[in-house]
Amino acid sequence: MGRNALGWTIPTFLLISAMLIMIDQVVRYRVVWDWADVLHHENFILILIGVALGMLLSQMSPMKRRKPEPQQNTSKHESQRKASSI
Repeated sequence: MGRNALGWTIPTFLLISAMLIMIDQVVRYRVVWDWADVLHHENFILILIGVALGMLLSQMSPMKRRKPEPQQNTSKHESQRKASSI
């Protein structure tokens, strides 16, 4: 499993979990959204969907991460050797 596959697996798992919680609420209570119980099931559904969408958007971001540039060796010995060779 590659790094990119793991980036899609976690949000998918979170979205499926949110859908399962919503299905459970519909089956048990016959309500999709209830403002009286918003701090129970609905809160977890919104958190799971929000985190999953944030992760998916970061995966699809067009910005590429830049590779760090290699550090140049600027020790005193290197600078002295360059000066003496000139």
